[in-house]
Amino acid sequence: MPGVHDQLANRVLANVGLSDTGLLDAATTEMPTSADSYGFELFQGATCAWYAEWTNAVSNSDTAVQAAIIAAVESTITTNTGTDFERAAEMLATPLLDTISGRQPDTENDYTQECPDWAHSG
Repeated sequence: MPGVHDQLANRVLANVGLSDTGLLDAATTEMPTSADSYGFELFQGATCAWYAEWTNAVSNSDTAVQAAIIAAVESTITTNTGTDFERAAEMLATPLLDTISGRQPDTENDYTQECPDWAHSG
């Protein structure tokens, strides 16, 4: 899949709030990879960015931003249901949604580890 995959990246990252450079970096793949692997890379970055934003919103008691993040994660999961990225959404975004919604996730994930560089370009 080497090349620039704007539509695929935007399907996951449209609600993340990355800079244009961050979106371009996320959309650009240099190595052969499957759609499933690419989905995991995109969702790993998305969950890192959402978690960082969530942490800031909680420490600032900003309930409006917290609600917006929950809506963004829910929307992104829904958008990717029935696609090659559904497994990544279920394994990465759904546990994050459970965590930030106050539910116990089925699986735990450390959303601060292994974040792609582009995930910090908000």
